[in-house]
Amino acid sequence: MIRSHDNDDDILTAGSHFCGSDSETNENGVACSHAYSVLHTYILEGGAHAGTKMLKIRNPWGSEQYNANWSDGDSKWTQDYKD
Repeated sequence: MIRSHDNDDDILTAGSHFCGSDSETNENGVACSHAYSVLHTYILEGGAHAGTKMLKIRNPWGSEQYNANWSDGDSKWTQDYKD
């Protein structure tokens, strides 16, 4: 459903679960009780993670850093997936 709305160029947003004040982050570096813009949806093709569904999101504050699976430094990001 989310991918369908993305393909229709609808405006999409997401929010993190309530886990405290929005000045706190959870164990993965995601701000608690915070809103995010959904920029794009992806389904990975090829490789060990083919079929993985992903969202590219933007943190309007930009001050927290996600640090779990598929974070910027994660080894799952092969050059093919980056391209």
